[in-house]
Amino acid sequence: MKELEKMDQTIASMEEREPIKPEELTPRTKALLKMFAERHLEIERDMIETYNKLAETADHSVINELAKQLTENEKQHHAKFAEMIKNI
Repeated sequence: MKELEKMDQTIASMEEREPIKPEELTPRTKALLKMFAERHLEIERDMIETYNKLAETADHSVINELAKQLTENEKQHHAKFAEMIKNI
């Protein structure tokens, strides 16, 4: 339980900070961030494909709907990371 509280405090403190401006980052940090984001996009693409297949083949309406919602969620993540890469 203490770990959850610690994570909650960390997230709360992050929300209070000013957003990072790309010009504040070193070239090395920008390159690492871009590499991470590009790799994450690959993972998001795989997850979108996986959830789509599950939604198409599931024989239970609850699983089908969950897979559809997860697909949409992954598409949103994908769009955010793609936008972030453009802004690095």
